[in-house]
Parts: sequence; structure tokens; C-alpha cells
Amino acid sequence: MVQRNILLMTTLGHRDILLDEQPLPRDRFRTTCQELLDTVKRDPSCWNRIRFPLLERLLQWVRTLDGPDAPLALRDLHLSLYLIATDQRGGRFAETDTVALAALAEEWVKRRQEAFGALRVRRWTFDGNPAAFDETLFFFRKLAAEGAVPSIDAPTRVLVHVTSGTPALVFGTLVGLAPVLPRSTLVLVLPPGADSPLPFALLPELERLQSLRDAALALEHWNPALAAAFLERAGAPSPFQQMLRALALRLQFDFERALRLLEREVLPDAEYPMLRRLAEEETRYLQALVRAVEGIRVAETPAPEPYRVLLEELWQSAKIAWSRNDAATFLATLFRFQEAVLRWATEHTLGLPTGSRREGGKAVSLPAYQERLAHDPVFREVASRNGIDPVRPPSRDALYALLSVAAERGDPLAQRVLDACRPIDALAGLRNASIVGHGFEPVSREAIADRLRETQQRSDPETLLDELARAAGIDTTTVPLEALRTNLLQLLEQLQVRPT
Repeated sequence: MVQRNILLMTTLGHRDILLDEQPLPRDRFRTTCQELLDTVKRDPSCWNRIRFPLLERLLQWVRTLDGPDAPLALRDLHLSLYLIATDQRGGRFAETDTVALAALAEEWVKRRQEAFGALRVRRWTFDGNPAAFDETLFFFRKLAAEGAVPSIDAPTRVLVHVTSGTPALVFGTLVGLAPVLPRSTLVLVLPPGADSPLPFALLPELERLQSLRDAALALEHWNPALAAAFLERAGAPSPFQQMLRALALRLQFDFERALRLLEREVLPDAEYPMLRRLAEEETRYLQALVRAVEGIRVAETPAPEPYRVLLEELWQSAKIAWSRNDAATFLATLFRFQEAVLRWATEHTLGLPTGSRREGGKAVSLPAYQERLAHDPVFREVASRNGIDPVRPPSRDALYALLSVAAERGDPLAQRVLDACRPIDALAGLRNASIVGHGFEPVSREAIADRLRETQQRSDPETLLDELARAAGIDTTTVPLEALRTNLLQLLEQLQVRPT
């Protein structure tokens, strides 16, 4: 036969004992239990008047854990019983304590050893306020930290009975001991009149709920990839996980993979209408982003229009990086945004293509760009004066010089863009010397603010970003992805109350 090791913990309360089939008086509960303990020690026959209805049903049920048709033989049962009692040590509520009940129950269990197999009994006595949740939680956490719970091997079944005791005592037992209990732990409740307890796996459910909360927290901090990992741990439906993974890919500007993920893993699932609606909206936007990227990639002539949706995406990306205190990513994206706005404005106001192609293993400017800089007298003079090589793709300095032509001709857009771009240049030295440039200088919000002060810039970094966005015609009042994030957070809240 296989030996079965069982660890049973049970909170104790006033319903756990009957004397002559009647409950003990509540105003003398502790005293009566102590008197009964003293009495049975003198006269063991008095045990016939005492009954422990809950504990007896629990111990009988333990033998049937493998099924009622195959009760465990007593010789194969090794039971460790932990009785959880209270002892306020004086005061007007001391009579409600169960410390004497625990001592009486221990004596009763030991006298019936032959009915319960190999048995070891231990008592845990909480000496604080049994109505105070914080005190009970601290007590059981301290027990767990001090190793009061024995090392539990895989074959050992752990049971926690919580029908009795105050709500705070039950809470402290379950939450305080949770870190040292195995996931297979069963929580037992004995409903009134029931012959056997109702077991349920509380710890996996607590882990599920905690993982869902962790997913929401990760999403609040703009980390959808981590949120998806927590959803996977929580066993959340796959479409929710894939929606967050698609959002993570979008934040990495991997629009095509994000689009494929939505089309393959989220849209076909019609069980969650709100999620499907969000996925449909996101799909349409991703399709526009993919078209924009492709439009710029293949353009041989000026193509300013595809830049519009991508400029907003860059601005949004920088805003998100700043909000999650990722200063290095913010700095890198800020300058990428500046360059993109300069390219867009140059193509829009001057009709100069700013893209490039590969020739002989290196990037060269487009023929239309080379042609204009070589033969247009104005652009040829600007190129000569500023050292612009028409063969090389336009650098940031080249874009500044070329866009100045449009500004000198009175183009208000060109002037707005130049005016918004120049203050950002105060951070160029920090960018170049940092890990997003060519060095290892630290990048932080403080370092960025210090550099702006050193260069006598009065605006904060986020304001500089928004001013450039407005110059490019972007509405900076809201970050578009914040609406999607808000809706996804609402869906995660619904998952927490959804039956499993």
C-alpha cells in the first residue's frame, strides 16, 4: 500500500464543540472549555458528553481523498494536524478565545488515535485581536518566515479547513501562509448539515487573480509584452494574450507582424465582442501604417503624405517612453521624430525626395534628389555653401539647410518646423554621448533637464516634443493609444470576475 502523508490545518471556532449536543455558552466559552479539559483528565468517561462535529467529519473525510470507494487504510495514513486558536490574554473579549478548545480538541484527537492513523498534533495560538486583519496577516506571515510550516514534499496533501474562526483569522491563515503552501493545497469548507467538506483549489485561483492584476499593472506602465506574459500565467483566453502581443509589436514599429497576429489569432474569435471590435479598429490602423511604410520605402519622387500617420506614431512612441520613465528611448525617439518631421516638411514644401536606395552596398540619395541639387541654381548654391554631397542621403544638417530655402521664400510651415526643431538640438550632445548615440553617458530625466538648463532652454523635454508635433499638424491633446489601453484595462477587469 502507498503511504499517504496529509497535513491538515484548521481554524477553530465556537461551532467546533458540543456538550450534551448543545453549544457552549458564548459568554463563558473559554472558561467552559478549560473546565471540561480539567474534568476529562480526572474522569475520562466525561468524553462521552463531548463531541467535535466538524473535526470528526473532517478526519473521516481525509481517508477518502482517493475516492469514497477506496478509503485509505489507517496503517497507511500519516496525518499532521494543526489547530489554529486564539488567546487574547485578558480583556472583555477573552471568553471568546479558543485556546482552551484547542487543548481539549488535541486531547480528544490523541485519545482516538486508532481512528485516525499515525497522528501528530500541533497548536498555533494567535495572541492578538482576532478581528484585526492586519494583525492576523502579520502573525501567519511570521510563522511562514520562521519555518513553522514544515517542508512539504510533493506527495504530501495539504488541506486548510476554514469553516470556523473569525473572518480575519481565516484571511490571515490563507493569505499569510500562501507563500509556503503548494499550489495543490485544497481549502475546505463544511456547510451546515453537510456530511463532508467542499474542497476547492484556492491558491491557483489567487495566483490567477494576482496574475491578472499584474497584467493590468504592466499595461498601465505601457509594457504590453509583460502584460501578455502575465495573462498567459493566468490562463486567460488566447485572444486577449495575442491582442497585447500585437500592441507590443506595434510599439516596436513591427506593424506587419502585429497585423498578422490580429488577423490570425484575434479576429477569428467571436466570443469576445468588445475585444473583436478593438481588434478590428487596430487592424485598420495597422493596415494604414503598413501602407505608409511601404509607400516611403518604394518612393522615387517626393511622397510626403505617407509620413503623416508615421509622424503621429513616432510622437506617440516618444510620449509613451517619457511616461514610463524610459529616458534613453525617449531621447532616441525624439531625434528620430525630429528627423522625420524635417524630411516630411522638406518633401512637402520643396518637392525634394529625401529617401535613399542601395547601390554597391551603400546607401545613396534618390536620382530626383541628386538631379535637383546638381541643376537647380538655388539648391546647388545651398549644397555648395553647406557642404551637402548630393550623392549621399540627406543628413539632418542638410535637411535644415534645404528647409531654410522654403522658410526664406515665406513658407509658414517650413518656418514653424525649423523654429520647433532648433531647441531640440540642445540635446544633441547628450544623445551623441549616450548609449543611443556613440558613448556611455547616462541618460535620465534629470540629465535631459540639466542639459536644457545648461543651454538656457526654458521648455521641458515633453513640451519640446509637443511643439514640434503641433508644427507638423498633429493633435497633441490626446495620445491615440491611450484609448485602446483604457479599453483593454476594462477587459482585464472583466476577466477577474469571469467564472473560470
